[in-house]
Amino acid sequence: MRYWIEPRWPDRRASLDRLYFHCGKRKTAEKMCVGDRVLLYETKRKNPDTHEQGRGRIFGLGVVAGELQRLPAGDPDRRIVGERKWNLVRAFKLGTHIPLDQKQLGLSLPRIREILGRKPGWAIRTTTKITKEKFDELAAELQ
Repeated sequence: MRYWIEPRWPDRRASLDRLYFHCGKRKTAEKMCVGDRVLLYETKRKNPDTHEQGRGRIFGLGVVAGELQRLPAGDPDRRIVGERKWNLVRAFKLGTHIPLDQKQLGLSLPRIREILGRKPGWAIRTTTKITKEKFDELAAELQ
């Protein structure tokens, strides 16, 4: 079993029962396995398409529940955000989470840096593999 932090764009259209990947993240997405534990981090950046402002916080956790799949053309979840095609997904079983309208709650990036032992300025820009101990520490603060 592996442990991950998965960044997400702020996007109310996106389902929380799927993990989304663009083609450039295929290799990382292939490393994930059913049963892996994942913390969801919503980027603080503004979504270039919906103009939603993100939280910059870990807001949920769950378990990878399905194999990597390519979304068929016409699927409402297949989209381009920014300049990237988000057309790969894995089923995800969401556990503890903070509702989207409670943006001030969750683990802030400074707290995440502190727990992970990262320097100021470090940001979660891509899927990040972490140890079970760090996952458990972050998850405990989320609950």
